[in-house]
Amino acid sequence: MNYYEIHKNKAKYIVFAIICLAVSAGSTLFLLYAVRYSDWGLALLAGALAIILLLTTLALFRRIRGSSVVIRLEPAYLEFLDIPNHPLRFPWNEVKGFEVYTVQGQPLLGFVLEDEEKYLEGLPAVTKALLKANQKLGCPAFNIGLRNIKKPDEALDALAKIYENAG
Repeated sequence: MNYYEIHKNKAKYIVFAIICLAVSAGSTLFLLYAVRYSDWGLALLAGALAIILLLTTLALFRRIRGSSVVIRLEPAYLEFLDIPNHPLRFPWNEVKGFEVYTVQGQPLLGFVLEDEEKYLEGLPAVTKALLKANQKLGCPAFNIGLRNIKKPDEALDALAKIYENAG
């Protein structure tokens, strides 16, 4: 096998989806109670909460069902798959390095590129704004939370090995 894939940890999504479903069920019960006793303020609040949590749960299930690969390390390039519908390929000669750093207690793996602006072009405006916010903080634009991936130590070792062989 000439490549290594870094997968996201779906267990956290599953736990959060279960919690959202449970709270949504509770909100639905409050909604039924409020409608029965004509408490329309509570009914509106409970209904809105139930809808928001159901939509959140659906989004989480979509993430759980989707591909778990967030980064693919190939001999010729690093493929960043964490941006939905916008996979990015960084040739190794444009990757200056990678760094592990912490922002507000969250360990992150950032990829330092020669020209980050080149890869920001063509991305959706919201995504681009978030990535530029990373740059304003003095961090690499493209990063991933180490707590959100499976086997982070193994992933860092594989990244170092492939980066060393590519350079």
